[in-house]
Amino acid sequence: MCPPALDSGYKAQAGARLMGSPLNGHAVLTHASMATGGPADQDADALSEFEQDDEQTQDGFLTYTYYYEATAQSPLSVICSYGGQQGAKPSLLLLPVPNGTKGNCKFRTPVAADKHGAASSMTCSAQ
Repeated sequence: MCPPALDSGYKAQAGARLMGSPLNGHAVLTHASMATGGPADQDADALSEFEQDDEQTQDGFLTYTYYYEATAQSPLSVICSYGGQQGAKPSLLLLPVPNGTKGNCKFRTPVAADKHGAASSMTCSAQ
């Protein structure tokens, strides 16, 4: 669901929102989670993020699993965070979760920062 990287020419899809620090060049996905509320409702300094339901290490990756059910009364967003190393604020891409869906999203990130060619990912599947 989250693009693995963004560059300064990226245009958010309809319903999505790009906020936080402006994209400067090329940035890779560093964190992802989910929040209550649609992308238009979010405030970069006060994201209402979900707690992850489990953490596990396997194959050199740390996996966070988020279970969700989106309805018209309870819209949800996927938060994709890019860059933000050395104390800098990240660029955030907020993606809407389609109403009437439920399932899970998994954020996988390498445990070791120097894992060759390993990239973080956020994928969602509906049930």
